[in-house]
Amino acid sequence: MVRRAFTIVELLVVVAVIGLLTALLLPAVRRARGAAVQVQCASRLRAIGQAFVAYAAANDGRMVCTTLSGTRSDNWVFWEQDRDINKSALAPYLSYKGERLRDLFRCPAVRPEDAQGFKGGNNQGKPYPLTFTMNGFLHFYPSLSYRRILNPGRKILLYDENENADDDIFWYQTDRDTLAGRHGSYSSQVTDINDRGIRVIVRQMGNAAFFDSHVELVDNPMCHTAASNDPSVP
Repeated sequence: MVRRAFTIVELLVVVAVIGLLTALLLPAVRRARGAAVQVQCASRLRAIGQAFVAYAAANDGRMVCTTLSGTRSDNWVFWEQDRDINKSALAPYLSYKGERLRDLFRCPAVRPEDAQGFKGGNNQGKPYPLTFTMNGFLHFYPSLSYRRILNPGRKILLYDENENADDDIFWYQTDRDTLAGRHGSYSSQVTDINDRGIRVIVRQMGNAAFFDSHVELVDNPMCHTAASNDPSVP
């Protein structure tokens, strides 16, 4: 019996077809992977937002605070090296402990070691090791009750901050604190990353959790308006 082998031309055609199919499929695979990470990020923010509401409900409307208010038992997340994250104020309302709990406060699209911190880090000399940060008004309005937040469905509680973060809050009136921009479509943002001067860069949108605990994609300009940040603004 005579067996017919593939010719060099036939093999080259097969290789070319496989290469073409790979080139066509890779963008779709990347988009699917990006969408999955966006969903994971949103899920983490939603869980923290729901824990925030649960804490307020269990404490007569009183809210957790940021470390800008000092080292306290009602800090929303114990992120410093010498504190046990399992004792964070929100920890009892979340499903994880240890490193899994710590991961809940990070966007899955970025590695912890990618954090830079502002001018090299916070007052401990290290960058903020997480990526989700909380609305700074919870420090500036310390007696604010959850029930007094105006339009909670349009006020940002948490978002995924850029690599400049050196603490656990964002403040909308500074160009240092900007959205990381890891998901969705692209938009421009005015920012000052690591004190390099005000400049315009193009990044994607990002996930944000609102005071009513829903999560949506937002762009950086939205994160820098009083209507989206100040709980006293209708």
